Amino acid sequence: MAQNNLIHLMPVSVYSAKAGLSKEDRDSIVSQIDDSVASSDNTNETSTWTGDVHGHHELHNHPAYTRLFGIIGEHVRRYIDQLNINTEIFDYYYTRSWASRQVRGKYIDYHRHEQSHFSVVYYPKVPEQSGKFHVATDNHQNEIVD
Repeated sequence: MAQNNLIHLMPVSVYSAKAGLSKEDRDSIVSQIDDSVASSDNTNETSTWTGDVHGHHELHNHPAYTRLFGIIGEHVRRYIDQLNINTEIFDYYYTRSWASRQVRGKYIDYHRHEQSHFSVVYYPKVPEQSGKFHVATDNHQNEIVD
């Protein structure tokens, strides 16, 4: 299994790892995403296409993503274990999962994943000179003065 990192950013811990999927597996995922985009109305000029708002929000139930979600499950358990939490006391399940098709000039608005205890981001293909991934918070835990 690929090496992983656990970074504690009081009070949030960010876990990162390479999924280790083959180029063939990643290309298959990209093809599935492209098919989903093609079958949807994608007329928004500024926002990125996201499957959650176009009826494609259960990728964890799609056969093309079985291997990826197996790997994600392994890493979620590893993350919990690295936090020294008993991994046997939880029921693990996916609430929602979707793809996004990012293209230059479009963006994803600031948003929250309040329905879940964990959020996972996986990039099957990242072109050179791509933008950065950002995590934001409304509650600045270490602020002394408001």
